[in-house]
Amino acid sequence: MLSVSSQITVHYKVRVYVIIHKSESYLTASANSLSAIAYPTLALIFAAAFVVLALFTYVVYIPIRKITHAADEYSKGNFDAKIDVHSNDEIGIKISLRRVPMNMPLEISRQRSMTIPTMRSVILPPRSTIWQTN
Repeated sequence: MLSVSSQITVHYKVRVYVIIHKSESYLTASANSLSAIAYPTLALIFAAAFVVLALFTYVVYIPIRKITHAADEYSKGNFDAKIDVHSNDEIGIKISLRRVPMNMPLEISRQRSMTIPTMRSVILPPRSTIWQTN
């Protein structure tokens, strides 16, 4: 037999004491029934967390890793690197605009072939238009 007592307070004053008496067999049966519910529920939560982790890995992490790898290749000067991402979410939409990475070598070679005066005329207006007075 197990006995537990507790006081119940209201507005910081003890109002009543409660004493509960239960047999050990009842407590053991209650603990076993709760364990029979808790372990499968815990296993289900872990399985759901694993599914969410796998989904996150394939939908977000792997495409971002591919984009990062291609960006590293671009930074090393290898402009032939391809980004292989096929999805209909935000990442896939951004990568589907592959015109930017595919045209990057042409754009860089065009910029490298420009001379300094040509670049100044593209960036700055002619000096006569700046200093022109009425």
